[in-house]
Amino acid sequence: MSRRDLKPLADELSQRWHELGAALRSRKLLASLHPGRAAELTPSKLRALDLLAEHGGLRVGELADRVGVDDTTATRLVDRLEKTGLAARRIELSDRRATTVELTP
Repeated sequence: MSRRDLKPLADELSQRWHELGAALRSRKLLASLHPGRAAELTPSKLRALDLLAEHGGLRVGELADRVGVDDTTATRLVDRLEKTGLAARRIELSDRRATTVELTP
């Protein structure tokens, strides 16, 4: 096989490796939660938490794009994550109109 033939396989392996890492982070997150709170996590909430863990914080619009929902749905998602104490909004110092969503410690 030539290098060109291996490129699609390498890309596929890289993608699967990333997905495995995300799944392991989600499992670690679930294991760290109080047993009653784990049941509250939907696939969208888990995806959002994984993205926040991976990126260290995102604007709501960025989170919406990456989770695959519209901005209004992402805002409600962040509201629920804040209510359960899993995430918090932080006003950006460089642009006080913008907020970043981050995981809580």
